[in-house]
Amino acid sequence: MSPVPVRSRAVLGLFFSSGAVGLLYQVVWIRLFVHVFGATVLAVSTVLAAFMGGLALGGLWGGRMAPRLRNPLRAYGLLELGLGLYAGLVPFVLRAIDPLYETVYPGLSGSFWGLSALRFAVSAIILLPPTFLMGATLPVLTAHAERLPLRARQRVAHLYAINTFGAVTGTVGASFVLLPGLGLSRTLVLGVALNLAIAGIALRLARTEEGRVGAAEARDEDTARPEREGPAIPRALILTTAGVLGFAALAFEVLWTRALALALGTTTYAFAIVLTVFLLGIAGGSLWAGRLLRDGRRAPAVFTAAPALIGFLALFLLPIFDRLPGLFVGLAARGGGTWLEGLLAKFVLAGLPMLPPTFLSGAAFPLAVGIDRQSAGPSRSVGDVYASNTLGAIIGSWAAGFVLIPTIGLRTGILFAAALQIFMTCLLLLFRRRAGRPAIRGRPILAASGVALAAVAAIAVLPDWNRSALTRGGFAIAVDLRRFGQTQLAEDRKELVFLEEGITSTITVRRWGDELTMQMNGVTEASNFGDLGTQVLVGGLGGILHANPRDVLVIGLGSGITAAAALRHPGVESVECVEISEAVVHAARLFEEANGGILDDPRCRVIVGDGRNHLGLSGRAYDVIVSQPSNVWNSGIGSLMSSEFFARAADHLKPGGILVSWIQGYSLTPDALRSVMAAVREHLPRCSLWMAGWGDLVIIAGGEDFAFDAARLLEKGKDPVVAEMLRQIDTPDLVTLFTKNVLAGEHFDRYIAGFPPNTDDNLYLEFEAPKLLYRETIAELFESLGEAAGGTEEFLVNAPPGIEAELERARRARILEDRARIAFRENQGERGLRVIERAYRLDPRSRTIADVYALALDGRGQSRARQGDLAGAVEDYLRAAELDPRKGAPFANLSHLHRDAGRLPTALDAIAEALAREPRNPDFIADRATLLVRTRDFEGGLETARQALAVDRRHREAHLAMSEALMSLDRTAEAESVLTAVLRFHPGDEEIERLRRKAGAMGE
Repeated sequence: MSPVPVRSRAVLGLFFSSGAVGLLYQVVWIRLFVHVFGATVLAVSTVLAAFMGGLALGGLWGGRMAPRLRNPLRAYGLLELGLGLYAGLVPFVLRAIDPLYETVYPGLSGSFWGLSALRFAVSAIILLPPTFLMGATLPVLTAHAERLPLRARQRVAHLYAINTFGAVTGTVGASFVLLPGLGLSRTLVLGVALNLAIAGIALRLARTEEGRVGAAEARDEDTARPEREGPAIPRALILTTAGVLGFAALAFEVLWTRALALALGTTTYAFAIVLTVFLLGIAGGSLWAGRLLRDGRRAPAVFTAAPALIGFLALFLLPIFDRLPGLFVGLAARGGGTWLEGLLAKFVLAGLPMLPPTFLSGAAFPLAVGIDRQSAGPSRSVGDVYASNTLGAIIGSWAAGFVLIPTIGLRTGILFAAALQIFMTCLLLLFRRRAGRPAIRGRPILAASGVALAAVAAIAVLPDWNRSALTRGGFAIAVDLRRFGQTQLAEDRKELVFLEEGITSTITVRRWGDELTMQMNGVTEASNFGDLGTQVLVGGLGGILHANPRDVLVIGLGSGITAAAALRHPGVESVECVEISEAVVHAARLFEEANGGILDDPRCRVIVGDGRNHLGLSGRAYDVIVSQPSNVWNSGIGSLMSSEFFARAADHLKPGGILVSWIQGYSLTPDALRSVMAAVREHLPRCSLWMAGWGDLVIIAGGEDFAFDAARLLEKGKDPVVAEMLRQIDTPDLVTLFTKNVLAGEHFDRYIAGFPPNTDDNLYLEFEAPKLLYRETIAELFESLGEAAGGTEEFLVNAPPGIEAELERARRARILEDRARIAFRENQGERGLRVIERAYRLDPRSRTIADVYALALDGRGQSRARQGDLAGAVEDYLRAAELDPRKGAPFANLSHLHRDAGRLPTALDAIAEALAREPRNPDFIADRATLLVRTRDFEGGLETARQALAVDRRHREAHLAMSEALMSLDRTAEAESVLTAVLRFHPGDEEIERLRRKAGAMGE
C-alpha cells in the first residue's frame, strides 16, 4: 500500500476522533437515562437498543445518499455538526420529557413489557436524531475515501478499524479519566466541543475539495476495473451473515460480561475493561482484514470460514471461565496489591476468552463490505452491511439478556451463539459460487457436513463449568488473601444449594451446617447467622425510633430478614420491598425460617425493579424508608447514595418520617463516607451515624423533630417482639443501644464539614470506591470516627438520670473495641488482647466486646497450645467459654488438646460441651465421631459420622471417621465405596486415597 497522503491522514484522524466521541456520548447518555429509568439491566438495554437502532437507520440512509453527494466530506462535516449541537441538548430534552414518564409510570410499574415499551419509546424519541447522524457518517466518509488515490476495499477496513480504535480511546478516556475527573456534565460539554471541532476541521477540508475532480474521474484502478462476474457469495447471504455476526458478537459480549463479572467484579472499571477488550479485538481484526482485501480471491474464503472459526474459538475457550476467579487471586498475590495491578490482571483475564473470537469478528465486517461492493458499490455496501450488522447486534443484545440467560443460562447461551455462527459457515459453504458453477455441489456438502459434525463433537466433549468455583468471587477477597500470604482460593466447604442466572446478576446460596449465605455475583450479601444482627438493625431500628410507623419502604430484599424486621414492628401495616433482581426473590425462599415467610405475608408487597426509580415515581409517602444496597464499589450502587437519591427520599417521607441507609465500613475511606453523609445532610437536618455489625454503618436521619425519645424506647422495649429484635442486635438496654450511635447532631456536621456530597453528576463514589478495594482503609476510617464520636446526648429526650455518664463510659469502651479489632486485623494479637481487656473492664455488659474478648482468648489459647503451654491454653479456653457461652469453639479446641495428649475420655467430655452450645456444628459432630472410633466405639462413631454428614454431606473428617469405623467393623466394601464417593468432593487428597487402597486390600 502506498504512503497515506496528508489529506487522507487528516480524514482518518477525524474518523478516529468521531469514534472516540461516539463512545463518550454512549457512556454519558446511558448514565443520564439510568437516572430517569433506574439502574436496571432493562433500562440500560433499552437505551442501547434505541442507540443502535438509530445507528442502523443512519447507516441505511447514508449508504443510499452517499453516492449522490458531490462533496461527501462536507456532508460528513455537517453530520458531525448536527450531532454535536444535538448532543449538548440531550440532558435538556430528557428533562423536558420527564413529566411524561412520571405520569405513565404508576400505571405500568407491574408490567414488564409495558415498562420496556415505554422506556424504548422515550429512548428512541430522544436518541434517534443523534444516533441517526452517527450511523450515516461511515458510508458518507467511505464515499469520500473512494475519491482518494487508495484501494477502496482496504480503505473501508481501515476506516472501520480507525473508528473502532477511536471507540477504544473514548471508552478508556471516559471511564478512567474524564468521568472520574470532570463528572458527567463537563464530560458531555467536552464531547460536544470535540465534536464541533471535528465538524469544523471536516468542513474546512471540504472547502478545498470544491471544484476538484468529480467522483467518476477520481475512482482508482480498483473501482474502475469492470467486474467479470457477480460476488462470490449472494448478496442476501452476505447481509444475513453480517446480521448473524452482529447478533453473535453482542450476545457474546453480554454473556461474556456476565460470566467475567464473577471473576473480575461488577465495578465500573471492570465493565470498561471488558468493553475495551471487546473493541480492541474488533479493531485489530479490521486492520487484518485490510491486508486480506488486497487479494480479492482470498477474501470470500476467509469470510466463509470466519463465523465457524469464531464459534469454535468461543467453544474451546469456554472451559476457561470457571478457572478465572482462582487465576485472578493468583495474579493479585504476585503483585504489589495496587489498583493499577488489579486493572492489568483484569485486562489479561478478560482478554483470554474474548480477544481471539472478537479479532475474527472484527475482520468479518470489512470483508463483507469488500465482497458485497462488487454488486452494490462501496458506499451503499458499507451502509447496508453496517445496518444489517447493527440490527443483528440489537437483537443479540436483547436476546442474550432477556431470553438466553433467564431460560438456558450463561454457558448454554454461549454454546447457542457459537453454534449459530458455525451454522452460518455451513450455509456459506453450500451457497458460495465459483466461476459460474452451481452453488450446491458434492464437495461443499461434504465440507458443510464436516463442519457441523465437528461442532457437535466439540459441544459433546466440552466439560461443564464448576459453578461452585465460578461463583467464589475471588476478586472481592484477593487483597485480603494477599495480606495473609495466600496465593489461591481455599477449598469452599460450603455446599452450593441454589444458583440462578437472573437478568441482572447471578445469585447463589451456600449452606454450611445451619448457616445459609446469599451471594450476588460471588460476593456475600446476606446470611442467617453472621449478618443477622446487621439485617435486623437496618430493618428494625427506624421503626423503633419512630413514634408510630405504619408504612415502610425497603429497597433491597436480600435474605428478606431486613424487610421482616421492619414488618415485625408493632403497628406497621404495610411494607413495600423493591428488589432489582428477581433471582434474589427466588433465593430468599430458602431463608423462610429466618425471615418469617415474609414473601407470603399479605402486608408485604415485593416489587421487582429499581428502588430509586420506584421511590421517585410511585407517588407514595412512607413513615420509614430503608435503603440497603449492595457494596458501594458495585456499578450503579452510588446512585442509591447520592444527593439526588436522598432528595427523593426526603420528599417521600411523611411528617416525622425517618430515613435509614446502610453503607459498608470496610474498603471505605473517611472521605468516601463523608461524601455519603454530606449527601444526606443536604436534605435532612437531623442526621446520625450508627454501627450495626462491626464494619457495617447505618445513617439514620429525619426532620427537625427527629430525636431519641428514651421514655418511648423503654416503653417499646416491653413489647416482646421489639425486645426480641433488640436481643438479636445485642442491645439488652438503652445504654447499649445508644453506644451503637457513633455520631449525631453537631458531631455529625463537624465530621463532614467542607466535604462535597456524592452526586449523580460528580460520580465520586462510583469511581472512587472500586479503588479502595486495594487499600486497607478500615483502621483509618474507625480512627477518624473514634476521634469525632459523640452527639448522642443532643438527640436524647426524656432520658433517665445519669445516662449521659454511662454513655460516655460505654462510648470509650466501644472506641477501644474498634482499636482492638484493628490490632487483630494487623496481626498484633497481644496488643489487641490488652486493648479489649480494657474495653471489657469499662463495659462488661457489652455483648460484642465480650465476644471479641472471647475470640482473642481462644486465639491465644491455640497459640499457647502450639508452644507447649498446655496449662495456659486450658485457662484461656475456659475463660473464653465463660465470656461467650453461645460458642463451642473453646471447648472444641480444649478437646483437641486432650485428644493430642491421649486423654480421649476427657476429650469426649470437652466436645460434648462444645456440642451443647452448637449442636448442629458439623465440625464438632465429626470430632466426636473421630473420638468414638478411637475409643473403639465403632457403632457410635459410625452413627455420629452419619449425623455430621446429614448436616454437611461433603465433610472430610466425617467421611474419614465413617470409613475407619466401617473397616473396623469388617465392612470394607462399604468403606471403599464411601472413600471413592468422597474423592469427588476432595480430588487428589492423598490420605483419602491411601485409606481407599487400604480398604480395597482388606476386602480382597
